[in-house]
Amino acid sequence: MTQWKVGLRFPLPVEVHPQTGERTLHPDLIADWANSFDPDWLPLLDTTPEATEAPPPDQLQDSVEAFLQETTSPLARGVHLSARALRNAPEAQPFIEEAFRLAEPEAFDLALAFMDQLVIHQFDILASQTAGQGIIDTIRSALADAPSTLSSAQQASLARANRLLNRSGAFSAETVEEFRTIYVVMVPGPNYCMNAVYEGFEALFSEGVSRSIQRQVGRESEEVLRRTGRNTNHMNRIMETVRARGSAGPEMQLVYRRRRDTWEPDPEATVLGMIDPTVPGWYFFGLSLDAAYHSVILAVDNTDAAGPRIYWMDQHSRGFDDEVTGVLMEKMRLYTPSVVSQKSRGI
Repeated sequence: MTQWKVGLRFPLPVEVHPQTGERTLHPDLIADWANSFDPDWLPLLDTTPEATEAPPPDQLQDSVEAFLQETTSPLARGVHLSARALRNAPEAQPFIEEAFRLAEPEAFDLALAFMDQLVIHQFDILASQTAGQGIIDTIRSALADAPSTLSSAQQASLARANRLLNRSGAFSAETVEEFRTIYVVMVPGPNYCMNAVYEGFEALFSEGVSRSIQRQVGRESEEVLRRTGRNTNHMNRIMETVRARGSAGPEMQLVYRRRRDTWEPDPEATVLGMIDPTVPGWYFFGLSLDAAYHSVILAVDNTDAAGPRIYWMDQHSRGFDDEVTGVLMEKMRLYTPSVVSQKSRGI
């Protein structure tokens, strides 16, 4: 009962039938519990859990520093933090975020170790909670800032982690609010569409990761321009770079059919078909229009699975002021139709 707080997950001994998958609470253990129940405990059944409150910043930093000093290997840290997250995600979130902040530059290895401990159903437990999404955002940001050279073990671990992350693709409410705020204060003009994308990446990943992506895109596109005379400094290359870092799904191409004045497959059905209806949250997609001339981020609000909403984010956006649910194709027609490349979920 000392851990009886908001957010606590209390696992029960469940027997899973190997053929049918039916789940049954183990009857013998339940009977033993019933026989050993002390009548004096009865009032505890009506006890409400304590509120989960974040500790003061200085106290939080001291406790995390003590943990990092006592637990030095990424593996041991990952085991502890993942177990902590699964036990009580709202309580664990501030501690885990501070641990990753203080663990730099070992945050990438710590994120790998954290993800190595999770199996599918455990990851889904985290993804289904608001605080769990916040923890996943922290992991996603750390993994996006991967070193330039990875060992074979790191590559295998990263591939497995990304398979789990792509089960969800959703971002937490805190990250989404930071994303929205960035676009509210964005200044039109010099902030052309690609800069707006990089600004959005600062919220979805971090400022450091966004700047790293921008430098890599610039460096590689300059090399292509020098060799071939082709300008590839556009959204397609941005998404190729993000995908190569394991932080985006596979490429999707929507082909414009001029005679019918439409795209195939249907853009809105394609986007909505790539979110997980069982995981509420926000999803983000990179959209390249007009032969990569215009760069857009599509923000999909799936907090209400019965009615997901799509927002168009470019250099003219002021927060989520341009909803295109039901009219995405009409919005795309404002730009010279050619071939649309839309890089999938989990930017």
